Amino acid sequence: MSIYAGITQANYSIEDGTYPGILFQIIQIGSQRFEKGGKEWYSPQILLGFELPTLTYENMNGENVSNIKSGTYFLSMNPSKNGMTGLREIMDGLRQSTEYTEEELEKFDIEAFFGKECNVKLEGVESKGTVYQNIVGVTPYDGKEKLEALRVPILVKIADFKRLDELELPEWIKEKITRSQEYQELNNKEDVADDSELKLSDVPF
Repeated sequence: MSIYAGITQANYSIEDGTYPGILFQIIQIGSQRFEKGGKEWYSPQILLGFELPTLTYENMNGENVSNIKSGTYFLSMNPSKNGMTGLREIMDGLRQSTEYTEEELEKFDIEAFFGKECNVKLEGVESKGTVYQNIVGVTPYDGKEKLEALRVPILVKIADFKRLDELELPEWIKEKITRSQEYQELNNKEDVADDSELKLSDVPF
């Protein structure tokens, strides 16, 4: 079964606001290398992508497709610092609660929210003269009708790294995966368990 991501499109402008969305991408990127204060470490990251079915445009093939917004996060349920929106804050919105049992935090099941409808709040941030809309919050979907998805859902786990060439993912995601600790270790392993879980870890800063 193929996993379709589509072709790279131009950067379509979206106004700041809150839009109905569907969590249609959960992509493990693997443990990435970081450096700070002379120290080096690896931390696992994950990409979450939301389809925005009410915002559509015509792509280069003349097809009507929906906009998407995604974010890359540390694979950790620690609360984010300095008012940032991290995985914990996204999950708080998807599950409609900030309260967790100790057991839920120890082994939080991100995949359980795959395909979840919600509202996605976007806010523009300027960088080098270009304004990018960042995901700054997720809240429960308050619409009465089910959202009509136009895009194929994409779920990528660590076990899928061994068939990376078969996955129809954007090149920048593939490149990031190839730099991961897990992908590099594949050269020394014959197999990766197909039932690998989305494991959470502590962010060391």
